[in-house]
Parts: sequence; C-alpha cells; structure tokens
Amino acid sequence: MNTQIKLSAQFLNVIESVFSGMARAIIHNSDYKSVDEAKAAIDRYFAERNDYFRQPPHAPAKKLGQRA
Repeated sequence: MNTQIKLSAQFLNVIESVFSGMARAIIHNSDYKSVDEAKAAIDRYFAERNDYFRQPPHAPAKKLGQRA
C-alpha cells in the first residue's frame, strides 16, 4: 500500500497540536505502572477526543439583547 502524506506546514501544525494536546493531557506528570497502561490511556484519549468531534456543533449563544 502506497499512501501519500501531506507535508505542508498547515497540515503539520494540525498534527503537532493534536499530539501536543495528548502529551499534556496524558503523558506529562504521569505515573503509569506499565507501558500497556500508558498505551491504554493514549488509546482512551484519542477515542474520547474523536467521539467529541463527531458530535454535531452546539447551538450558538444568543447575542446580548437578542430575544428568544
């Protein structure tokens, strides 16, 4: 299987932001008992993140002074 990977700066910025968020949430200041426990935490992080972004966007907030 030959897959092309986009290497533009814009694409790489998105990838970097995803992985830096994961690192801050899961890896930094962690104390996992095993590699498998760390892998499970990373898998859970991405599963929860993907579930969140699959949800439809929430209704926008009303502007000040706007009636329902």
